[in-house]
Amino acid sequence: MFNFKVTGDGITPGMTRFNSDQTKRIKSFMLNACRLLQSGAQKKLTWKNFTFYNGRVVGVKGGGRASGHLANSITYEIETAGQDTIIGRVGTNVKYAPEVEGYPAKRKKEFITFAESPALRLWAGRHGFDVEKKTGLWVGPGSSTPFLLPTLKEKRAEIKLNLERACKI
Repeated sequence: MFNFKVTGDGITPGMTRFNSDQTKRIKSFMLNACRLLQSGAQKKLTWKNFTFYNGRVVGVKGGGRASGHLANSITYEIETAGQDTIIGRVGTNVKYAPEVEGYPAKRKKEFITFAESPALRLWAGRHGFDVEKKTGLWVGPGSSTPFLLPTLKEKRAEIKLNLERACKI
């Protein structure tokens, strides 16, 4: 999960609170920045045969990632902390997301049940595992497909420019 924080002191040294107009503009900026990162990360997790609508996978044409579960789980939230801080968070709570992102580098194998990850059940069925007899699979270190950090790196300049526009006093 990535956290983004905008504080009054970070915009204008000594500023201890945002006025209502600044708060409105910065919240709008934060919402747009979070949506931009969510969308970019989702696109990094998809293949050309996925169909997206309103940020959700709605169709798959053969092959591709198992179900779009990880891409669909990427979400964001915005929080106001005091009178001079607005925080945006983008991320996912899917158990296997850190491994897909490439963290931690030396993760051990762990058993993931099909109840925890219906997408894993679909993948296992497509790859010849007897999903009626198994309750899950041992999942271990494998290749990663980073999706959050590369998106942040790609969008950083655009986000910074938009923040500067939102914070003009």
